[in-house]
Amino acid sequence: MRGYKLREIEKGKRLDYFLTYYGWAACAVLIVLITALYLLFLIFIKPRSDIRILWLSDRYNAVSETVLTEKMENTFPWDTNHDGKVKITLNCVDFSSPFEALDLQTKSEAAILLSTGNNYLIFANPYAFNWLTSEELLGTWADYRGFSESPADDQILQIKLSELAFFTEDAILSEYGEMVLCVAKPPAEDALYREEMEMLASLLRYDPPA
Repeated sequence: MRGYKLREIEKGKRLDYFLTYYGWAACAVLIVLITALYLLFLIFIKPRSDIRILWLSDRYNAVSETVLTEKMENTFPWDTNHDGKVKITLNCVDFSSPFEALDLQTKSEAAILLSTGNNYLIFANPYAFNWLTSEELLGTWADYRGFSESPADDQILQIKLSELAFFTEDAILSEYGEMVLCVAKPPAEDALYREEMEMLASLLRYDPPA
């Protein structure tokens, strides 16, 4: 049966026709558009954070976010915008399965947050890490250091949170030990990337107070 153009449909039935044949496609486009606009607002319009961290995991709650961001803000002098205070933002994506099995909105969130930049530090669960690796989206130890001294520096930077004292010393944060800390690939030129790698260095050097 041939398709009809909207002008060929009797007035009063055009909306029903559109929803019947194009409703799902329109909803999918609308979801992607709303997600993109919201994320762009967070990235470019909302007051800038000193550092944004991308959290890719289905294990997330408001308590752990507060504990992580407040502990970082109170521990490290990461005032990159020089406003006299440290502000950490956690951008969370519910990565509950392999990327192919995620719903459209979740896929869009992950792709947009990675493509727009300013989310260079990444905490990923195994599902997310496998996707980031397969898509070649992760930076190496050489990217982190800014130079390469040995072949080992060309390997992907990946550190389990269970190996970092900053997480293991805290009862709440230690529950996320199976997640991996990694970094995005560096842009062509971005001073912020180098700043965040310096922040990462201070996180790796963190020594719990006696």
